[in-house]
Amino acid sequence: MINIDQDQKESKRIKDRAWYQANKEAINERRRANSQKRKINQQLWRKNNPEKVRAMQLRSREKNREKLAAKQREYYKKNKEACLETSKLYREKNKEQIAEYQRLNYLSNSEKIKAKALEWSRKNVDKRYKICSKWINRNQSKARLMASNARSRKRNAITSDANPLLIEQFHALALRLQNCIGVRFVVDHIVPYKLGGKHHHQNLQALPHRLNSQKGFREGFPLWASKEKWPPFGTPI
Repeated sequence: MINIDQDQKESKRIKDRAWYQANKEAINERRRANSQKRKINQQLWRKNNPEKVRAMQLRSREKNREKLAAKQREYYKKNKEACLETSKLYREKNKEQIAEYQRLNYLSNSEKIKAKALEWSRKNVDKRYKICSKWINRNQSKARLMASNARSRKRNAITSDANPLLIEQFHALALRLQNCIGVRFVVDHIVPYKLGGKHHHQNLQALPHRLNSQKGFREGFPLWASKEKWPPFGTPI
């Protein structure tokens, strides 16, 4: 019975192919004549069935993942500059939407993202070092701020009423002074950690690195009462 059904199906396929080949031109002509009507009907169907359309798209992408990836890579190679420009314009136009999407994506997949980033960093130590070095050179004040915040978190010295914007401004000020004077400046805690000082905007000041080293862990150290000639900044960086 099964063999008879299969034979019937195969014979029907052969007849259908033969009929199509015999009437191919007429079929194509009819399609061309009704192309506009067909497009309108397809658009209406898509509009009325968004869930079905989305499911079909997902199935198609899953089925042709490798082909799509190869096609995208080939297109990107041929149109690299145009792709970069389009991507840049899109990011500038949709900054808030992208930031919100990234935030929600990170909250829902934080463990996976952390594990993936850790695995990549272990496999690509040299690349990670180069990327970090470039970022630090471009964002010196932010890098200093992040390092300072990390040290403060370890010592449990961050208070709830600290203003992060003012703390960031102190680090930006230290970098501006360093670039203007040519001597290394750092952000110092007026009352040191060891004496109970907190990482608070009211407990910060921008100081030359040498004076900060002389101060050490003392509070109320007379910074300006130095025996050396003014300014006691030390050697330029």
